[in-house]
Amino acid sequence: MKKKKGIIFLVSCIIISLLLNSAFVFGDKKQEEKDRESGYEDGLRWGETAGAIQGYRDRMNSQRNNWERAYKDIRSKVVADYNLKSQSYAYSSSFEEGFKEGFEIGYERGFKDIAYDSKMSATEIGELHGVFFGRMLGEKYGRQDYHQNLESNWQRHLPTESSLIAEYNLRNDAKEYSDGFLEAYKEGFEEAYLYAYRISNYDVQRVTKEYGISDGIEAGQQAGAALGVTYYIEGKGNSWQNAYNFYEAQQPLLTRFLLLREAPQYRLGFVEGFKEGFRASFVEAYQSLNMQVATENINLKKISMFEEVIEYIEKTFNYVNGEEEENEVKLAELAIEAGTIYRETYMGLIKEEGSFNGYYNKYEPATKVFEVKILNDLNQIQLRKPMKLSFEYFGTDRAGVYQQINNQWMYQYSQLENGKITTEIPASLYRGGKYVVLIDDHYQELIDIQTHWARKELYTFLRRGYIQGNQERRYAPDNPMTRGEFLILLSKIQNWNKSDDMKNAAVFKDFDSFGGYSQVIDYAVGRGYIRGYSDNTFQPNHPISYVEIEESMKKVLSDSDFNWNDFAEKMMYEKYTRSKSRMDKNQPMSKAEVVYMLHELQSYRRL
Repeated sequence: MKKKKGIIFLVSCIIISLLLNSAFVFGDKKQEEKDRESGYEDGLRWGETAGAIQGYRDRMNSQRNNWERAYKDIRSKVVADYNLKSQSYAYSSSFEEGFKEGFEIGYERGFKDIAYDSKMSATEIGELHGVFFGRMLGEKYGRQDYHQNLESNWQRHLPTESSLIAEYNLRNDAKEYSDGFLEAYKEGFEEAYLYAYRISNYDVQRVTKEYGISDGIEAGQQAGAALGVTYYIEGKGNSWQNAYNFYEAQQPLLTRFLLLREAPQYRLGFVEGFKEGFRASFVEAYQSLNMQVATENINLKKISMFEEVIEYIEKTFNYVNGEEEENEVKLAELAIEAGTIYRETYMGLIKEEGSFNGYYNKYEPATKVFEVKILNDLNQIQLRKPMKLSFEYFGTDRAGVYQQINNQWMYQYSQLENGKITTEIPASLYRGGKYVVLIDDHYQELIDIQTHWARKELYTFLRRGYIQGNQERRYAPDNPMTRGEFLILLSKIQNWNKSDDMKNAAVFKDFDSFGGYSQVIDYAVGRGYIRGYSDNTFQPNHPISYVEIEESMKKVLSDSDFNWNDFAEKMMYEKYTRSKSRMDKNQPMSKAEVVYMLHELQSYRRL
């Protein structure tokens, strides 16, 4: 008896495995190709088992070895016995094909008695076969009763012994075989019926949840990829959890995807799948962009005396109806004229990834930061001609190219034309630098500098906040600059650390008339940058002369060779404008000339 139970248990495990595999296939009707493949594999397994049983019985009953005859006897029952009407056409047609092939293989094995231990008795073989067929039918009716909302009752569909004897031709078998078959059939039927009835509820919930998981993964992948790109572009960290929380806070998944209409199990599965799909795609998109930027930033060229252009071209990604679109955009360009550089060196145009924050103060960023990098043993190069740095830009003319100098963003004279904003990097000893396009909505335009010979320098100082106009938006650039105005301008450029201690300014007789000039006069006099007059007055509103400017700048720059004539000559050569200093340096120096001189000094990093 123990041996009998062991055999039944072994066969039960095999058949339950087959049944469960079929159940999983039955629940998945999404893909026709998958149905076709699964149907064939299931049919092959069932066919082999059924064929082996029939082959063994034919050999035991001294029948001729003929699998086709045996298959013909059971062919008409395959659709009903294996519940194929409830499956897709792709699955059922492939199942029958596989069943036939498996039946032939199994029959030959069974007829030759390869499948069974030769020491097994006819009773034990009958029990083995009975369990197989009993379980097959019990599983079918267990699921059927559940889906028809019938009470669990395995005896409802249990065939009578006479019907089993007729259906399986047991009269032609030995009595020991048929008795073992009938007893095991009933046990297998009962066990499979009860198991199938109970598992059907689980299958319904499982399949519903699996659909939810599948749909959730697909939706999560789209959202995760889009936010992964967004987070990287905005300089945020690689944290899918933060991105998911942000996405959920904007609109909860339950309302965004109308999940309240769905079954609870589908809803649960969707949320689980969405998180998983979101996480994987977010991380992949973020890291992919990171690697792409790293690759794009290997953007170096060997430069010599020939004309060269270094471009920064970036791939951009858009998501339209969940589909990714790729595009290429030239973000920046460095144009180097022939004869600009004679010493061979490597130069690079590199994009800097970072967040937009208070780092830009009052400005609004319009591009990312780009660094022009010099790569040689000195990390610097002599530029014989200016280079042109351009950014792709469309928008307000209040934008400009800014360079980072001493941890501050300083406006560089910029021109907008044909979707580009361009600045010149002056001919000088150049160590590279960081540049960005920023928008400034705070400065007030001046109406009297637009056609002036020093327009570039005046406009640059206006954008840098060094000069400003009066209530009529005028600067009067050709008017003489006063001593007080000169010190105010110099203090802004050099960012003087002024003090409220007026011991240096208070020595002058006209101290009470200094007004807003008090601090800069105190600072400049204390450092020897400027002196008062012989009558012990300072006279901040008195025009400053070329001679006074020269003497003052020698002290400011610690350069005893400083001479205004050098700037007057350059002004004549580049601006086609003669300075009045050629006649007499004791004459007042105009505001435009002072701005021009200080701009040149600042451009060459002397100030």
